[in-house]
Amino acid sequence: MEVEVMANAIDHIDVFNRNAYILTPILEKFYEFTQSRERNVLLSYLVFAIILSPNVRSKLINANKNSSIHTLFSDKTILAGIQERVNSYRNITNKCLLLAFQVNSFCMTSNKDITYITSNSDASRCSKEILRATKNLAILLDSYEIVDSYRMLGIKRI
Repeated sequence: MEVEVMANAIDHIDVFNRNAYILTPILEKFYEFTQSRERNVLLSYLVFAIILSPNVRSKLINANKNSSIHTLFSDKTILAGIQERVNSYRNITNKCLLLAFQVNSFCMTSNKDITYITSNSDASRCSKEILRATKNLAILLDSYEIVDSYRMLGIKRI
């Protein structure tokens, strides 16, 4: 009986932590600082996998204009498990994208290019640390082609 109660509690914590209303402001912040380019919707699948990992996020908080994927993540153990995290966050990423489109934070062209319009989600539940790391991630990934970003991070598929 106790195991079942604990399992239910863990399920509820997961539902709370993977709530589209809580996570959508992170995607909005990312696209606010990302340049519009063809198929940039693919970058959205990297955001939660990177930002919600405390080890990776700590590296991004202190990133500057001279930072690169190579310099920030020279220690490959920091990115360990990123492929699994990308897979794990795929569904919530889709829900957050849908929510952002519904509240008119983004628009999308026929080239799968997301263009930021304005932030229409409540970001009060997101720490300044997370939002700063998200902004830095957007700036960092802008210097690379989308395919190259995936390759350098060690992600083989979405």
